Amino acid sequence: MDHKLDIDIPFPSAELATIAMRVLSVDRELKTDQVQRTMECDNALLKIHFKSVSAKMLRVSSNSLLEMLLMVTRTMDQFAEQSYIFVLIIVINLELEGGGPCRTCWSGILIMLRSMVTRARWMTPHNIRLGPQTYAYIMAPMVRPRHPHTCRILSTSTDNTTTTTNSTDNNMTSIQQQHLDRSTKYKPIRSPSASELPKLYKELVKAKLAGLVALTAMCGYAMAPGVTDLSTLLYTTVGTGLCISSANAINQWIEVPYDAQMLRTRNRVLGRRQLSQAHAFGFGVLTGTTGVGMLATMVNPLTAVLGLSNILLYTCVYTPMKRASIANTWAGAVVGAIPPMMGWTAVTNELMDPGCWVMGAILYAWQFPHFNALAWNLRADYSKAGYRMMSVTDPKLNARVSLRYSLAMVPLCLAVPYLDLTSWWFALDSTVVNAGLIYGAIQFWRSSNEKTGRQLFFGSVIHLPVLLALMMVHKTYNNKTTDDDQEDVAAIQDQGSDTTQPLLA
Repeated sequence: MDHKLDIDIPFPSAELATIAMRVLSVDRELKTDQVQRTMECDNALLKIHFKSVSAKMLRVSSNSLLEMLLMVTRTMDQFAEQSYIFVLIIVINLELEGGGPCRTCWSGILIMLRSMVTRARWMTPHNIRLGPQTYAYIMAPMVRPRHPHTCRILSTSTDNTTTTTNSTDNNMTSIQQQHLDRSTKYKPIRSPSASELPKLYKELVKAKLAGLVALTAMCGYAMAPGVTDLSTLLYTTVGTGLCISSANAINQWIEVPYDAQMLRTRNRVLGRRQLSQAHAFGFGVLTGTTGVGMLATMVNPLTAVLGLSNILLYTCVYTPMKRASIANTWAGAVVGAIPPMMGWTAVTNELMDPGCWVMGAILYAWQFPHFNALAWNLRADYSKAGYRMMSVTDPKLNARVSLRYSLAMVPLCLAVPYLDLTSWWFALDSTVVNAGLIYGAIQFWRSSNEKTGRQLFFGSVIHLPVLLALMMVHKTYNNKTTDDDQEDVAAIQDQGSDTTQPLLA
């Protein structure tokens, strides 16, 4: 039994409609002897007419049509960067043989919807259900569309009967209509309750990452020469954590439209719309101000300047560079190198100490094998969002840089006992630990794949805490400042006793 099918698909511009028609015109499954169809563009409206199509080929053609539209959508970067609303509503009301609804390829529809979400910065509402006689929305966050575009299968007809969408719409029960209205109705952002805020803030500031950064600051504090006390350590750790929390929150606020395009980040707090963007930005400014103020008043101004510069470097330099140049990786490594230097300056109030720069250099070099291995497995997401990473633009360079800086960890760790910060046993232990990192980097350099990238990434996660722990275990630096002060006090006492002796005589 042959069928006829008319489809009208509006696009936001005539250019996109023309490109869609060109792509669809070369599709093999839509261009066969069993499928007779015609296409024409009326400004931004693409009209497709299928005639004399079997039920089986109709399903194949519908699936192929969705996949080709998916391809068109994913190639239109310029439209994804626009700020207009493009809401796609798919209404399928097919009644084929026996008057029953046709089971089309819903997986193809889901793929297309997911692509439109991730490519054009839109997001799907919760509790979305796809099936016959239902709608599927892709809505722009925090914007209510007044005139959404509609992609609708207008009618299907057979040789014996002709049915339209109106006839099937009338058959929808009131319960189905209520569920449809409830699942697709636009809802504004709900203000989170007080009990929900701690969990949302924890996700917003990337608490695990902030904790690791604070750990490096504590290590820098512990390795620095000078008088240390628990209160200063506490203020340094909390202040550094607040600074990195501020940078992470503002970074998520900046990258909301790009996070929505990546599988790894599209379910973040702002992507789920559990916090408004103004709320997230305000929280980032508040934590940054608190962190810098705490460091300035309770530690020293130099550490506060480093904390402020780290926030600005992360949000104003590294974040924009991610979409401009692969040099963003080197800028991001500087951001990771500053926290241990903040711990060092919290004790010494000196930035030009060689030990301070060695601590920063170790963290700087460690980040390349760590991040490049992660970026390799995420290169598809980075490419989709338009991030210029070495793993996307030059995979071989990505592996070489990982190996290069893994090898640099050896001389940097040898510089630590050379500066008399640790015993020479640390040189031996660190060489063993670095050998494991280098082995993973060599395997990643020889054959860059998901397995070697994952091994190098998790190896680097284990490597850093072990290395910092060994550094503190083998620390041999005596508090020379305290010893010098004690010698000065003893000298003064001796001098005083010498001057008072004749008077007593």
